Amino acid sequence: LEPGVGLAATVGCMAATLANGLINIWYQRPAKRSEFRRRRGSSWFSTLAEVGVGVSIAGATGLAAAGQAWSAIPALAAILLLLAMRRTDAQIAQALRVAAR
Repeated sequence: LEPGVGLAATVGCMAATLANGLINIWYQRPAKRSEFRRRRGSSWFSTLAEVGVGVSIAGATGLAAAGQAWSAIPALAAILLLLAMRRTDAQIAQALRVAAR
């Protein structure tokens, strides 16, 4: 067993978890307690963003586990996607205020 493969898998899992968590925080859709019974998913945009970032991280992880220097390209793509989707704290607070009305 190669320790580099395990390290690549661990870093890839942590990156995917962090990225998807950030996307869910940035694009959350709060609901009233009375609406909890209704099944309500996230927006299509956040779902597609999670898939895009996840695929990029998976590609980077697989290439890193194989020892390829090309793994930096999908990793950079995932970082750029996250930076493009980032919302400031003020934007998140504004979205929550609008949803609370």
